Amino acid sequence: MSHFNLRPYQTQCIDDLLVRFREYSRLLAVLPTGAGKTIVFAALAHRLQPVRTLVLAHRDELIRQAADKIARSTGLVAEVEKAEETAGMDAPVVVASVQTLARERRLHRWPRGHFGLVVVDEAHHILADSYQNVLGHFDGSAKVLGVTTITTEPDEAALELIDRLANEYQINIAIHNHPAPSHYWSPDVVLKAIEGRSKRIGACADTGHWVRSGLDPLECLKKLEGRILWSHFKDLKEKKKDSHDVPWGTGVSNAKALLVEMHRQGLKGCIIVEYEHNWENSMPEIAQCAAFFQKVMSEICPAKKAVE
Repeated sequence: MSHFNLRPYQTQCIDDLLVRFREYSRLLAVLPTGAGKTIVFAALAHRLQPVRTLVLAHRDELIRQAADKIARSTGLVAEVEKAEETAGMDAPVVVASVQTLARERRLHRWPRGHFGLVVVDEAHHILADSYQNVLGHFDGSAKVLGVTTITTEPDEAALELIDRLANEYQINIAIHNHPAPSHYWSPDVVLKAIEGRSKRIGACADTGHWVRSGLDPLECLKKLEGRILWSHFKDLKEKKKDSHDVPWGTGVSNAKALLVEMHRQGLKGCIIVEYEHNWENSMPEIAQCAAFFQKVMSEICPAKKAVE
């Protein structure tokens, strides 16, 4: 039994996956930002017990987040396989760095039939050689679930295919900027990557990560004018790489000017409160962010009621 109460759409997604796995060995689950993709594959791993699950990710933060959420939401032991950390062979769930597991010595430690389910977090990276090497090792012996969101950081080699599929299925794809040295840390890199491509491929403007990268978020917004699809909006305590969130309007990110600029550009997409500090007790601070947004919008559009 899950320790978390799943939302109806999460339960439906898991049920659908289990049905489809009777017919197909590889599936892709696409969920919007905030839909709880980690909770979904954690609950799926729990439902499939005693089958062992391998979760592949490419960044330390994703690995730690997945291991923590799997343990907290299901009670399953999730051990990490990364660099000097070695997971036990009896672990019901292993969360692995794909860079580590792609090494021959680390990969062949795991028998081909050891895992019954392999989950690829942020599956838009799956074309990379490291992922293909690992998946090839378990091919035929495990079900594979790719999990991704419509906010993404794709390998540039995949952009041509993504461009075609975005147009074919009329889905918008927003490229997200994690801090340097992440590939898309600068708006200049994003603009070069999407040059000449469909307007359905644009930017997810993460204002806090720009500050962490030493960039001026207001200038970044201006550079991306016309290509911003939505935003992960943050205000930070300090202009430092390890700085944390604070309620909007109380930090160094010039939050009011950013909202004014988004309004000037006519942004139609979502402005998402991505508040990652004080995780267990953040609702009062999130409420402060919402109140700040309402105040700024009422000043910008005095004749209109600000939209929540």
